[in-house]
Amino acid sequence: MEDLSGRVFGGLQVVGPDQEKEESWRCRCGCGNELTVTTQQLLSGEKSSCGCGRKRIHCGDITGMRSGRLVAVRPTDQKRRSSVLWLCKCDCGGEVLAEPYKIRNRIISSCGCIRTEKKIKDLTGQRFGRLVALERLDKKRGSSYLWRCQCDCGNTVETSANSLLSGNTRSCGCLRVEAIKRTNARYGSVADRMRLVDGTCVDRIERSRLQKNNTSGCTGVQARGDKWIAVLTFKKEVHYLGIFETQKEAIQARKDAEKRFFGEFLEQYYEGKNDPPTPKE
Repeated sequence: MEDLSGRVFGGLQVVGPDQEKEESWRCRCGCGNELTVTTQQLLSGEKSSCGCGRKRIHCGDITGMRSGRLVAVRPTDQKRRSSVLWLCKCDCGGEVLAEPYKIRNRIISSCGCIRTEKKIKDLTGQRFGRLVALERLDKKRGSSYLWRCQCDCGNTVETSANSLLSGNTRSCGCLRVEAIKRTNARYGSVADRMRLVDGTCVDRIERSRLQKNNTSGCTGVQARGDKWIAVLTFKKEVHYLGIFETQKEAIQARKDAEKRFFGEFLEQYYEGKNDPPTPKE
């Protein structure tokens, strides 16, 4: 009979032959237990431990067990349903809590990085208006990665993939600058087209046109539940005129405030000027 003393078979180390049984060996398991194993069981690999491996899994100990990119580290004090959640470390450096059965049965394989990698579109070399995507950066804006892009004008800009794909960003900003220059060349600058004094537009005061979303019939008057509120903005400062029981009262308060603020303002503006106020439509 071949002497197997000192040899290791899986988690078993052969101590010596068993004096009571033929073709059998006394073995010590890695967990410390001792048992008798036949030569055939050792050489065939049928026996490689005292059974502690199965007991450990049955008890829910999955320390060191791997599932895809995840390795089970330790149990936590958190539970999902009746199962203790284990802290698992991902190869990407991330961490995730998972039930032991998901690790044993390979149901979960990463912290979510695999799914994220599949979703990330490679925009390298693609053109978006005047921009060409050069490289993806390790930075995000919201849930979207930033890309460094080269503009046809020579500038580089960092913008999100979502902004590129939606068409919101088509240049480094040069398109907007050119559009403003064309408008100014055709119609004059905003300051030329609209008379502004201390941030207040003279033309807007004179014409008093309602915005499209106004439902009260008067600028600065809005419904607040079953009451009405009136406000007036003058020289970049908001003046709250009060809360009123009826729409009519709120409108009247707004009209009175317009006379008080705008009347004196327009008089001072036109003092010494030849152009008279534009009559309201």
